Amino acid sequence: MRALSMAADLGREPRIEALGGLAELRLRQGAIDEAVEILTSAGDAREIASVYSEVMIAAGHPDRAIAVLRSRLAATDTRDAVFPILAAGLVDAYLASGDLASANDAAESLPGAGHEHPQVFALTERASGLLAAARGESGVAANLLRNAAVEFDRLDLPFHAARVRVELARVVSAENPSLAVVEASWALDRLERLGAHRDAAAAAALLRNLGIATRPGPRQVGQLSQRERDVLALIKRGLTNPEIAAELFISPRTAAHHVSSILAKLNLRSRAEAAAFAATYQAEPGGDHVAIGR
Repeated sequence: MRALSMAADLGREPRIEALGGLAELRLRQGAIDEAVEILTSAGDAREIASVYSEVMIAAGHPDRAIAVLRSRLAATDTRDAVFPILAAGLVDAYLASGDLASANDAAESLPGAGHEHPQVFALTERASGLLAAARGESGVAANLLRNAAVEFDRLDLPFHAARVRVELARVVSAENPSLAVVEASWALDRLERLGAHRDAAAAAALLRNLGIATRPGPRQVGQLSQRERDVLALIKRGLTNPEIAAELFISPRTAAHHVSSILAKLNLRSRAEAAAFAATYQAEPGGDHVAIGR
């Protein structure tokens, strides 16, 4: 936000770069709609094609990601530092669209080991691993994804390493559920500490599918909007949906929607669990902090 404010006097390119960084942050935090709005205000998506593609894939529009990435790649020298990131993004986009053949072609366009970008090996191993998984070659996929995770760790890129470990856990979950639990648990802890709510939720969901209970904690409160925090405070007081609606001057239907959203975001099953959760981790109505043990 500070960079965006400073960019007002520095011209168009710094502003677009700052918007791209903000959109990427919002995506990691799980605010996909906000990330889309930010990118819409940025203008030419090709200038922040990598972030744009990630956001569009998350928003369910891989076709838009493909169009922008293809356009940017066509105008980018293969020796450019951004080229492997764009090519890896194109693999993701084609896989998200279900076009395995085009994803394979995109993976072949990834540069070799002599490229100056330090992430080339990790990006190539991950892309190849995801392709192998899509083809049903779980053993090959697991080895490639493990290599990618180790390399991302070596490069001190914890978010990328954790995301790949979730993908690895998903690949091995059928044949080696114990290993899947280890990888997903490690990734969940790292993602929660990073505040990457969207990917942390995916890791937690995978663990639940493997029979491992995950408990909501203070970091997950950060996924709630301010209005949802207000509603959670009223759930703690035992108010019904109509009573919450009257207290907040909203309709009962809107109150019910907020309650459902809270339960989904915090992995809770009932209002009673929400009230119990709020008794330990509670954002005060109208506030922006988390009060522990109230």
